Amino acid sequence: MRIRRAPDLTGDGVPVARDPRGDDGGVGTADVLLARDARWHLVSNLQTAPATCAVAVCVDTCRARGRSAEGHDMHPDTTSYNRALSPPDQAIGQRLAEELDRHLPDADNKIWHAHPVWFLDGNPIVGYSKLKDCVRLLFWSGQSFTAPGLKKEGSFKAAEARYTAVEQVDSSLLERWLAEARDVQWDYKNLVRRKGKLERLK
Repeated sequence: MRIRRAPDLTGDGVPVARDPRGDDGGVGTADVLLARDARWHLVSNLQTAPATCAVAVCVDTCRARGRSAEGHDMHPDTTSYNRALSPPDQAIGQRLAEELDRHLPDADNKIWHAHPVWFLDGNPIVGYSKLKDCVRLLFWSGQSFTAPGLKKEGSFKAAEARYTAVEQVDSSLLERWLAEARDVQWDYKNLVRRKGKLERLK
């Protein structure tokens, strides 16, 4: 049995191997094993090529190490924020952070007002926070979006979505919101300088 090194998805080359119990048929017909913490974890009969299998089997490892499923390092403060949440909320936070990193790769992510926020050119775009009974996803310019599903929040232009389970996160809808978040922006960065007057950037 030969060990293949997966594409550098986790930064340290997670080794992936064909299950020795599998047949010697075509690529992708055998089970795939994942080495993690000196233990082998079996992922049953993935019907795909090894490179793609590596993406599938490394997801849990990446999350444990504060990385997205694509292997990009998540901001350590965002990772710490998620780890402090309860398991259900942690799953929501991790999912949201991965999606935001994926669709806003040029954004700056940091903890701002005690929760993770993504900025474009210094302007706050989107973030999430733990409320009493949910995790709230907030778009600073969301009231001006055309995609449905967000609710008005506050007296400016922000809008929100709330989640109590990770299954409620609709990736397709979230992608639409994030596309609009890039193209539709109100200037919060200069709100104080303009003495509370909010002007549209895009």
